[in-house]
Amino acid sequence: MLKVAIDKVSSIDRSINKSRWRIIFQQLYYKKDYFIKIF
Repeated sequence: MLKVAIDKVSSIDRSINKSRWRIIFQQLYYKKDYFIKIF
């Protein structure tokens, strides 16, 4: 029972981390376009 709860929490944590990285990469990607426009 407890193990199932821990697994659920860790999978939620993993998905949060994944979305956080996706946001960071999107921001870097948009900044890259911005820098290309400058040069």
